[in-house]
Amino acid sequence: IVSNANVSSDRERIYVTYTTVTDMVFQSLDGFEICCQGVTCETNDDVWIPSSISDKSDLTLIIRIRNACTGKPIYGLRYLWHEIPCPYKQAAIYSITDPNLPSPPYMKIF
Repeated sequence: IVSNANVSSDRERIYVTYTTVTDMVFQSLDGFEICCQGVTCETNDDVWIPSSISDKSDLTLIIRIRNACTGKPIYGLRYLWHEIPCPYKQAAIYSITDPNLPSPPYMKIF
């Protein structure tokens, strides 16, 4: 479960911290999307930019903000935010204690 998500002061990274797990396993580094188009993000899925996990520190993931949004105010971050977010058992993030349990979809508006 995500406990916190913060944009770095230089607006180049987003830190996503999880709780209630001891560690995480990655099937993929993908699944995250970032939006820097203001309130347009609320109604237009096409303005969300795919982004990937670039690093991990304990239970905190580091998401690199792609060039299209670098230096701009970040409106939101979401993970697996689609009706069918990924093929069966192919989510990006799983609990280390139960490898059949994927991290749930998540959205944060900053």
